Amino acid sequence: MRLFPGLKSAALEVRRDVFSGQHIHGTRVQQMQGDYDFVERLGYAYSISGNQEGWPADEEGLIELGKELGFDYFIRYPEEMLGWLKTEKDLRLLGNAGNPTRLAENMHPALVKTYEGSWPSYTYADRLKGAIDAMVNALVAAPDTRRAFWPIFRLEDALRASAPTRVPCSLGYQALIRKTDLDYQLYLFYLERSADFDHFWLSDVWLARQFQIELTKQVKFYLPQEVSDNLNVGPFCHQLISFHSFEVLKTEVY
Repeated sequence: MRLFPGLKSAALEVRRDVFSGQHIHGTRVQQMQGDYDFVERLGYAYSISGNQEGWPADEEGLIELGKELGFDYFIRYPEEMLGWLKTEKDLRLLGNAGNPTRLAENMHPALVKTYEGSWPSYTYADRLKGAIDAMVNALVAAPDTRRAFWPIFRLEDALRASAPTRVPCSLGYQALIRKTDLDYQLYLFYLERSADFDHFWLSDVWLARQFQIELTKQVKFYLPQEVSDNLNVGPFCHQLISFHSFEVLKTEVY
């Protein structure tokens, strides 16, 4: 698995890998049916160092990085994306999931189109409700555990996958605490069945990283001091089954 020093360097190399993938014809994007051409990498994996210097410090920093890297939504809708990122992070991390008066999908230029009727079929805020508490409990009970996993894709998604409906691209998060020569590190593994590089990859990765930071912070509060004082946010590890781009074929640069 390739290890990148930061999010920017990862984006540049990952883009090159995805854009040189196999040319595929498909019939569905989210719940929408049609004719779609894209390029795809199967079974792709990489990791990014846990060093905070390699990551944008906040939502504003991510917007600027997205513009610099040429991501369309960050260039065309910077204010909408900034509002969505702040609200989505708040809903995922601060326990406001399921509040019907706050729906981050209303702010995103693409997600507002994924409604089924008058409401999304799911939200990540709902799917992550309780995740941090459960994973903290598992990691505190046994810091070397391999059970600190939270599923985002659920049984009901598998049962309705054949229908033209929207199901999560993410499978789940797994956290592991491991000792290095210098400290303890909390790794986050992000598992995805499907990822759209052009429109969602950058924000998906950054939001998962915010989850990792918050999880580490809360675990440190409960662990024995000799471990807590030396526990740091570790590498972010991303494993994707189908990693693809629709936009590259429109620009003919692959």
